[in-house]
Amino acid sequence: MSEHRQGQVPDPTAQQRDGHPVFRVSGAGEGRGRMKAAKTTHRDAMEQTDLALAAREQGDEVLALRHFRKAYELEAQAAAAYATRLDAEPTRSVLFRSAATLALDCKLLPEAEKLACTALTGNPPEDIAAELRDLLEQI
Repeated sequence: MSEHRQGQVPDPTAQQRDGHPVFRVSGAGEGRGRMKAAKTTHRDAMEQTDLALAAREQGDEVLALRHFRKAYELEAQAAAAYATRLDAEPTRSVLFRSAATLALDCKLLPEAEKLACTALTGNPPEDIAAELRDLLEQI
């Protein structure tokens, strides 16, 4: 897989290579429509997370993992919309932290690490930066 560089984020809608998302470079000039779509995608990811937690509570780990994986894919997509928006803190780092946490929940360790590092390449608030560093230690 290619080296991770600033501005590159997993594109869960792209084809997969060796079971991992292919990277794409996020372009500049995202408009309001893209940001609105990212917010909707984020809400969908949180709904999937709620379903995953409910499945886990019922003892269905297979279904929980399926919902966590869908939540990860959606949240990574939402975060990708903010990849180059270094002026969009704390939204940018919160989305990347969430996507990284979901990747970790899915045991997608390389993806979790890349997402957390991407969040730290911006200017996250100190409390979120500390959470991201803690997340990196878990990986």
